[in-house]
Parts: sequence; structure tokens; C-alpha cells
Amino acid sequence: MSAEQSPGKIGKTVGENLRAARIAQNYTQGQLASPDFSVSYISAIERGQIHPSLRALEILAARLGLSSTQLLPSRTNSDKKAAHTTSQVEREDEEIDIPFLEIQLYIERGDAQQALTLLNKISPKRLKRLHQLRYNYLRGRIYQALGQLQESEHILSEAREMAKEMNERQLQLRIVYALAHTYMQLHNYPQALLAFQHCQYILEMLEGSDPYWQMMISTGAGQHYLSINAFPYAKTEFLAAIEHISSLSSPDALQAYYAQESQQLSENKQYDLAILYANKSLFIHDLAQAAQQRSLLYHNLALALFKRADGTEGEQLEQMFASESVQQDVLTLASLSAHKALWHLKRQELNEAENNAYRAYLQVQPHGDSIIAAFVLTTLGRIEYTLARYDEADNYFTSGLEMLKRLHEYATFADEAVYYAQLLEGRNKTHEALIYFRQAFESGQQANL
Repeated sequence: MSAEQSPGKIGKTVGENLRAARIAQNYTQGQLASPDFSVSYISAIERGQIHPSLRALEILAARLGLSSTQLLPSRTNSDKKAAHTTSQVEREDEEIDIPFLEIQLYIERGDAQQALTLLNKISPKRLKRLHQLRYNYLRGRIYQALGQLQESEHILSEAREMAKEMNERQLQLRIVYALAHTYMQLHNYPQALLAFQHCQYILEMLEGSDPYWQMMISTGAGQHYLSINAFPYAKTEFLAAIEHISSLSSPDALQAYYAQESQQLSENKQYDLAILYANKSLFIHDLAQAAQQRSLLYHNLALALFKRADGTEGEQLEQMFASESVQQDVLTLASLSAHKALWHLKRQELNEAENNAYRAYLQVQPHGDSIIAAFVLTTLGRIEYTLARYDEADNYFTSGLEMLKRLHEYATFADEAVYYAQLLEGRNKTHEALIYFRQAFESGQQANL
């Protein structure tokens, strides 16, 4: 562990003093924390896991009617002699924290090869235990991004056990979440589900509620259930994710919370967590991005309803249209309109199908490339084929498929390309059909990397 995270003598004494003063004033951790800090931050100080910044110490002391010096331990001669050694350790920690941060940023930007190049310059044998854990987590994520899934699974599994032994729950959560997605890419669905459930368990162990992670875990579990055609379970998870993201769409208080967490973590030199919380704050601040995420959740929910095909999907789509949040979200409306068009198409109600599909088309036009826009285009292609308007159908299908390529949505492209190839084959366009069958096969392989 780094000096800030180690339960050292000074940290423990400050924590003990803070806890004693809080109890004497009959304050709960939440009352002492609000509105400047999180409960988890106060708890970590009291347990001696981190040492608060001077600014934080002054605020907490004032809240308890004390001076900041009353919370500090008296420095002994041995403490003073150790100061030089401690500062040297801190400098060494910073020297490794900075490249780790750079590697993480390359992973987030999608440049896994550059991340691997930088990581290979670091010798893991010279690292402290916490840095070895972060090293393994980053290596596991890099291999996942590069499609080396067996290596990713092995490294992340070992990192998970290491994080558990060290009681590093924040990092353990990220490791298990990455491992869940590696299992999904390996089509090891039972292990993927167990990993998502483990994420939920870890989150419950962490103090305080974190809607960002709740949304991410529910979304991952929903995608898992959708991939194995367990549509009722997928619906439940996507509805839960939508509920969590609804709180993210009212960003002021939550954005301030994540920004504060990021600042405190940075002050305590926990840089990897600091950048994670800064990203959360930016994610929430960008309402357009939050709205797009919500639209995708509704889109996946509609897919789950439609694929289940139990006869109630039309009624449930109508119920989703009635939601006030949906009425204010153009991309979600477009997705639901396109799904409703497919529902009418299945019932051979062609006028209603065409009207809903064109309504969806007009709704997505101003918003550029998106999974929903591509879905609308291929839906129009299906309807035009049914109406024997083949030139228009071909234009819609090719436009939708090209958009999926640009978005790197390989699995969806493969499914749509196979469907389109079958339509072409039915019109005796064998050469064109073979081209799309081949592209579907290649894209399917890419999706499995």
C-alpha cells in the first residue's frame, strides 16, 4: 500500500481522535460528512486507512468545535527522523502512479497497444503490493481489449483474489467487472453472471450508494441475459439500470459528490481512483451522453420485450411510450417507434408499420450515427422488402449496415448482414448474398475477439 493508504501510526491517531470527538458530539458519520465529504471518506479516516488533507481536517475540526491541531498527534523525535524516509517513499509512489495513470487513459481511449507498450516498461518485481495489484488489473484489461481473452481471464482472476486478500474493495469491484466482460466475450455465460452478482455484492459492502456503478452492473447483467435469450431477466436488469440512470440525469448533487471525491482522492495521492471519480463527474455533467445511455437502455429493453414475443409486447411498448421521461427523449422515442413498426409488420399491418418506421427515421436524422439510427434504417429495409420496393430497401439496409461498421458494432452487424443476405438470396441475387454472408462471418469473428 502507498503511505496514504497504510494504516500508519499518524493516520490511526488522527482517525481515533476524530472518532472520539464525533462520538462525544453525538454525530453520526453521515452528519459529520455532509455536505462536503462522503461517509466512506470519514470512515476511511477513522479506520486509519487514509490521512485527511489539511483543508479537510480544518473543516472537520470546525464542525466538531475543535481546532485542527487537537485532532493531530504530537510528533515524537522518532516521527521527525522518519519524515525524510516517508517523503522519499511518497516520491517513489508518485513515480509509478503517473505512468499507471497514463496507461489507464490509453485503455479508456481504445489504444490498448500503446498502453501495453508503456506497461511493458515497468518491472512488476520492483513494485509494492498495491502497485502490483494495479499492474495486474491494467494488464488484464489490456489483454481483454486486444482480444487475448484467456490471458485476460487468468490475470484478472489472480488480481481478484489478490484484491480480496488486501481488502481493496474499490479496485476489486473494477477487476471483477472487467472479468465479467471477459467471460461474456468467451461465451462463458454462467461465470459472467456470477461475476456480475459478485460486483453487486462488493458494491453492497462499500459504504454509501453509487448509482453510476449500480447502472453499469445492471446494464452488464442485462446484456448478459439478452445474449442468452433470457428476456424476462434482461427486462428486469434494464429496468433497474434505467432507474439508476434516472438519478444520474439530475446531475447537480451527484456531480458535486463525484467531483469532491475526486479532489479528496487526488489530495491523498490515490490517483487511479481520482481519475475514475473525475470521469464519473464528467459523465454526469454531460447530459447528452447520459441521455444517450438512457436511450440505449430503453432500446435494449425494447429488444428484450420484442424477442420474447409472448403476445404482450405491443401493449408493453405502449406503456413505455406513456412514460414522461420517454416523451422527452427523442432517441428513445425513435427506438420505440421502430420496435412498434416491427410489431405491426409481424401482424401484416403494413400502413401502421410504415408510418411508425418513418416517424422513427425523422426522429433520428438530426442525431448522427447511433445504434438506434442503424436499427431504424434496417427496420425500414425490412418494411420496404415486404412492400416489394427493393431499391429503397437495399438503400436502407446498406446505409444501416455501413453505420454499424462505423460504430464497430460487430455482433449486430453480423446478425443484420445474415438477414439481408437471406433476403438477397430469395431474390436470386446470389453474388450479392455471398458478399454479405462473408462479411457477416468476418464480423462475427471480430465480435468474438
